[in-house]
Amino acid sequence: MQANVTTTSSLSISVPVGALGVIIQNESDTDIRLAFNKLATTTGIFLTAATGSLSLMFPGGLTRAFGIAAIHAGSGTKVLTYDIIN
Repeated sequence: MQANVTTTSSLSISVPVGALGVIIQNESDTDIRLAFNKLATTTGIFLTAATGSLSLMFPGGLTRAFGIAAIHAGSGTKVLTYDIIN
């Protein structure tokens, strides 16, 4: 799946109840910042351009859904790819 990321923080990925994990990859030419259940800022989790990735695992399944917001400081729209593991 893909999520578009702009220069304004927005919800990019929704992780549902029961998910066993999520894998996120920065496919863009610009660094991207992430935040969980809040707006992303310049101090959020950092995914480097083209190679940055994050894997989160939830043994036994996620008991509460959460959102992942993203932002970048470049220009245009950037892309994150992700997979929810069920």
